[in-house]
Amino acid sequence: MKNKKYIYLAVPLLAFAIIGFFTYQLSERELTLSTIERRLSDELGIKPQKILYVRIEEPFTYVFYQNGPKIGISLIDAHETHILGEISSDSKIGFSYGTGESDELDQYILFGTISNQEIAQVLINDTLCNIIKTNGGYLWYTSQPEPFQSLKVEALTRTGEVVVNQMLYVK
Repeated sequence: MKNKKYIYLAVPLLAFAIIGFFTYQLSERELTLSTIERRLSDELGIKPQKILYVRIEEPFTYVFYQNGPKIGISLIDAHETHILGEISSDSKIGFSYGTGESDELDQYILFGTISNQEIAQVLINDTLCNIIKTNGGYLWYTSQPEPFQSLKVEALTRTGEVVVNQMLYVK
């Protein structure tokens, strides 16, 4: 009879422990903007002025952020926060670009900003890039599975007029 009292007490306690554990695990996986900002600050010493864009693609969360006159990209996984690169967002032609690369993580991203309102498309080696609207203009990026070597960067107007045409040789 005494053992039944302990079972009645142990079962609810075990259920609460299991629910608490799974709730904690789920909350650790969800990255809110404040969590992202805290991880950038605590792990990398970066205090971004603004998070511009977040893209989740397992196993990483890609974070584009503004840090003064620079735009940066970092990767967050379950254990660490990694910085891939920062570029200056200041440009006389309203278009900037740079790479974020990590051989260790097998991540190779070319990204930049667009503040020239005439630019509507960005092509890298004749492939259209992703363009995201932000508060201060536009952010563009593309990724590939291997390190960058030579890149043809083109920025075009809606009518196809070339605003930027540049060959980049990386590495």
